[in-house]
Amino acid sequence: MKHIKLYEDFKDSRWTKEQLDWLNDTDIINGWWEVNADGKIDVHGDVDCSDIKDLKKFPLKFGKVTGFFSCWGCSSLTTLEGAPEEVEGNFRCVGCTSLKTLKGAPRKVEGLFDCEGCDLLTSLEGAPEEVGGGFRCSRCFSLTTLKGLPSKMEGFLDISLCTSLKNLKGVPNEIKGFFDCDSCRSLTTLEEGPKRVNGRFFLKGCSSLKTLRGAPYEVEKGFFCARCPLVPQEEIQLLKQDKELFYKWLKSGTSLQDFLRQKRGSIKGKEFGF
Repeated sequence: MKHIKLYEDFKDSRWTKEQLDWLNDTDIINGWWEVNADGKIDVHGDVDCSDIKDLKKFPLKFGKVTGFFSCWGCSSLTTLEGAPEEVEGNFRCVGCTSLKTLKGAPRKVEGLFDCEGCDLLTSLEGAPEEVGGGFRCSRCFSLTTLKGLPSKMEGFLDISLCTSLKNLKGVPNEIKGFFDCDSCRSLTTLEEGPKRVNGRFFLKGCSSLKTLRGAPYEVEKGFFCARCPLVPQEEIQLLKQDKELFYKWLKSGTSLQDFLRQKRGSIKGKEFGF
């Protein structure tokens, strides 16, 4: 840990008392810190300012954090300005219920980026450009667009319980981990979503969805669809009974009826009544 003098010895310095309190608080900065060439604080360790209920903005401007950065439960936080530019661990701003934008978030997060439960977010503009782990924005009830998702994302994507989201525009073509759309009750289309999911794909409780057309062409570890009452049963039946044929249908770009009519007279066609 880098030690500094008390505030009384720094009355003419650049630091305020609040900044010095943060720098000296080992519960917040767990590691050692230094001032970089841009005048920002690089931390060799973790930064944890979770559950500071009256925190509206960060008193310091951070550069690089080699561990995790967490402002979990800071319910009065209105801006991420001052957050690190780069985080080698996870970045969590979970439950920051006064946060309306992700502007100021790190440019790069090597671990998980988690903004679950940020009720006032309407878009993901300002999110990191690169995320090495997963991206979780579940329970963001006001989120209406996924524009702003990282262009480079190596892990899972969790948008479950984003109940105002109507489409998947902004999602990368490939999700490297699982993709969770559970209880996206306003979702009406899967078009413009990913074409490949390397993990599991969860599509449950999407009560406004009327078809599985537009779903990923390839799902590595299982496509789970349930409690989607408007999706035709023949689509769900095909998914459950013959996944290979199901994915061929998705790639065809035609209606399921037209696709299966082409199979008329074949074993596959007879199974589904064509």
